[in-house]
Amino acid sequence: MRLGIVIGIVLGFLLTVGGAYSYDSVSGNAVASSATSATSGDPRPLVNWDIVSRDVNDLHVGLMQIGNRVQDGWRRLTS
Repeated sequence: MRLGIVIGIVLGFLLTVGGAYSYDSVSGNAVASSATSATSGDPRPLVNWDIVSRDVNDLHVGLMQIGNRVQDGWRRLTS
């Protein structure tokens, strides 16, 4: 029962992000700059993908650092 809830949450997240990305890609807004003014007539993207990319990269670096600390701690315990 709980596994189904977790799978549903993950699937909902992936569908939401995938839908936003596909909308921005199809409408041509995924490459639009966040500095694009609303008065210029060019619609802005739903998501600022540059910031998403930076945040995912920061998360990856943080998880790698945590993994390295865990490995170092395990090596000290087992030696």
